[in-house]
Amino acid sequence: MSIYIGSAGRAFSRRSMIDLDRSRSGAVDSVGNTTSATVDFRGNTITALDVTNGGARRILATFDTDFAGCTAQVTCGKKKGAATIINHSIVKPGVISEIASVQISGVRCVVKNGNVFGRRAPLRP
Repeated sequence: MSIYIGSAGRAFSRRSMIDLDRSRSGAVDSVGNTTSATVDFRGNTITALDVTNGGARRILATFDTDFAGCTAQVTCGKKKGAATIINHSIVKPGVISEIASVQISGVRCVVKNGNVFGRRAPLRP
């Protein structure tokens, strides 16, 4: 996930994924908070919460005192009593996935100056 906090304090986020054989990728852009995704910036932390049918993912990024570096934690879980998480694929639009378990690896946090979305067309609310 990439997050950019604009000068007015509004969050812009991009969730991107690549399938296992790296043959397809997809991304979903959001401006501000939506019914299923929120981004909260307070003090030296950003918390992003992505809720799906039967589960959720929480990303917590904590910045050092001068905002030059950061650490991140990712937590995924199923709703109490849910056997699976139902998720709409962003790699294969229209495909619904049923997820029984999640293994998290390769979590990293990077601080960059400027808009992380580069020269792409601006996101619209």
